[in-house]
Amino acid sequence: MSLPPEGRPPYPPQQPPGRPHPQQPHPQQPYPQPGYPPQYQSPQYQPPQYQPPQYQQPGQPGYPAPVQQQPGQPPAPGYAQPGPPPTYQPPVPGRPSSPSIVHGSAGDPRYPSPRTLRRTLGFTVDLLLHLGCAVGAFFGSKHVPSLSHLPTVWAIVAWFVVSFVHRVLIQWATQASLGKALFGLRLVRPVDGGRVGFGMLVKAWLVSIWATILTVGSIAGSASGDVDENSFMLPVVRRRDIRALRGR
Repeated sequence: MSLPPEGRPPYPPQQPPGRPHPQQPHPQQPYPQPGYPPQYQSPQYQPPQYQPPQYQQPGQPGYPAPVQQQPGQPPAPGYAQPGPPPTYQPPVPGRPSSPSIVHGSAGDPRYPSPRTLRRTLGFTVDLLLHLGCAVGAFFGSKHVPSLSHLPTVWAIVAWFVVSFVHRVLIQWATQASLGKALFGLRLVRPVDGGRVGFGMLVKAWLVSIWATILTVGSIAGSASGDVDENSFMLPVVRRRDIRALRGR
């Protein structure tokens, strides 16, 4: 047998012929036990993190340029054409206005002239006129043989007739009674300040008669009831305020 040269590793030993090569042992693999399948490990879910949107500023690439409105061209779709600011227009008597505004109410700036004392004096004149006609009918019926036995009834009838003619027919024609006309007053419609219609005058007259009956009955102790006079009284204003509104 020859020896290896100096400085070289020895040759590996040779297996004699006729002998099989020894097998290298394999590492033992773990086998699952019967009846126990391998456990499934679900992947852990990671929620995505919120990223705030990035808005481009005007003038940057990709941002649409603002629409330039040219004089004399129609407005672009989706853009309202600016107009002049609205101006206040005072209501004119006879024209419809907002239903929430009551013409002639207390504190209405369209009728600034004081009228409380004039209304009281006008009502006193009208009351004396109606009362005078009733007293005249009472004493006049005594001089008529066919009417002398019921002077009180004829006085009440005369009161109702004069009141209806004065407060309904005359006010429908002139928009004022005798007392109102003497002190420069006039009726107005609460909705728009126009002329008061015949139906509205009849309703106001009937409700006022009923309120008078309830008042007299409550004083005498034979009737009870409550009527809000402000719910049927028509607004009374100064004539000069109406002329000032029409002249605007």
